[in-house]
Amino acid sequence: MIVTSSRESGECGLVLFKFKLRTLEMKKLVFTALAAAGLVAASSAFAAGAPMMTGNSNPWYVGVGVNHSADISAKLKDSDGDTLNLNDSGVGYNVFVGYQANHYFGTELGLTSQGDDTYKTKTTGGATVKKALRLKNRWNLHFVGTATLPVTDWFSPYVFGGVAYANSNSTSKATNTSTGVKDDYTGFGLIYGAGLAFNFNQFGVRVNYTRLDATSNGFDTSAVGTVTSTLPQNNDYISLDVLYRFGA
Repeated sequence: MIVTSSRESGECGLVLFKFKLRTLEMKKLVFTALAAAGLVAASSAFAAGAPMMTGNSNPWYVGVGVNHSADISAKLKDSDGDTLNLNDSGVGYNVFVGYQANHYFGTELGLTSQGDDTYKTKTTGGATVKKALRLKNRWNLHFVGTATLPVTDWFSPYVFGGVAYANSNSTSKATNTSTGVKDDYTGFGLIYGAGLAFNFNQFGVRVNYTRLDATSNGFDTSAVGTVTSTLPQNNDYISLDVLYRFGA
């Protein structure tokens, strides 16, 4: 019969406790290592899922597109109280070059040329007089900053904002006048908007809504004789663009 002293029993218990403690510490170490590996893998997967945003050796891109007025039911008022309705709106084009600095931010320089908008009315003070106002030769050269949210490898909503140098001409005419009156406008304004981008390797397609705010530049009226028409101060248009990324 073997008799174990209380001291030996205590030493055995202490050894067993130390063994369990070391086992627990090893498990924690293993779990920590696995968690770190998981985070690294997730980060790598996210980066691989957004190839257009991953600090390419060449982060530049170029693109072209078309645009059209966003307000197809626009109306203008003149000093006679008559309403000129948007009668016709043309299609314009966009060209641009951009730099994607990182996952989220970039810059872009672009030129937008818009189609002509024609407004017409038929009545003035009870008489049958046709009026027409045409906005033409509309273009803007803009520089904007972009902020992008890379949701997936193929889908990225974005916003943008910056400054633009804009040009526009207007021609006003009425059937009871022999000649039309032309007004010109050039000046700086704010430009901003938002869009959705769809990415396909080095190529992309995007659609966006843009507003050019010219309220601070005095392009506000166009007159025919004593009749003055109030011109739109905010120029809104929708664009559909395709782009190519170098080094994606």
